[in-house]
Amino acid sequence: MLAFYLNLIDNEEDKSKFQMIYDLYFNSMMYTAYDIMQDQYLAEDAVQEAFLQLAKHIKTVRIDNLKETKAYVVKITENCALRMAHKNSKYIIMPEENTMEEVFADGTDYESKTVNLVMYEEVKKALSTLDTKYVTPLVLQEQGYKISEIAVTLDISESAVKMRISRAKKMIFELVEAKK
Repeated sequence: MLAFYLNLIDNEEDKSKFQMIYDLYFNSMMYTAYDIMQDQYLAEDAVQEAFLQLAKHIKTVRIDNLKETKAYVVKITENCALRMAHKNSKYIIMPEENTMEEVFADGTDYESKTVNLVMYEEVKKALSTLDTKYVTPLVLQEQGYKISEIAVTLDISESAVKMRISRAKKMIFELVEAKK
């Protein structure tokens, strides 16, 4: 598959940059995609999509700081996997034996679920408008990384990580409140 991606790139320097990224981060990308997709084949598809995105924009990818490069590559993979998961979740097929009474008789508070879904979509839109320097630490924290791990990954101080996360949350809150 690597040969396919390399054929998309014209410049030899960019080809070697892409190959280095492929060799260094393939496993991290697969882990990230599988964590979201929970299916090996769908995770592979998400990683392939991420590599296609990287190949298209390889000229803009910086490799002078490998920690930032890894964070960037993982974020692209995560976005591809989330997009794929979102597309796949649009079509839910209900088994034919279920009647509407059985589906709604489970006691679920659908009004709350709907409100939560709307809020989720608003937060997602707000996140897409923020600078990645604020989004990346927030997303990494949501994935379970500790502040110290995020600081090492992004090569910034722990206090800078905390400040960026705090600012990201504040900006999201302000954006969501402005829509009300």
